[in-house]
Amino acid sequence: LEPLSGFSMTYIVYHNHRNIDGDNLLFGFKGFADGLQASGLLENDNLKHMPRLSIEYGGKAEKGESRTVVRIEEIAE
Repeated sequence: LEPLSGFSMTYIVYHNHRNIDGDNLLFGFKGFADGLQASGLLENDNLKHMPRLSIEYGGKAEKGESRTVVRIEEIAE
């Protein structure tokens, strides 16, 4: 596979706390994108290649079931 050179990335967070602050959802996402770049799946994670980045609250999860789903969509540069 060739690395993606134009893409959008959305983090969808499901959390077991009903009243979590939105800015608390930002924790830990930088390392994930950096890892995808280091693995060769993404050409680069800068704004030239990833012009759209978003974080969504997916809803309340059961205790012990918190998770983050990452959606990566290729886009034309």
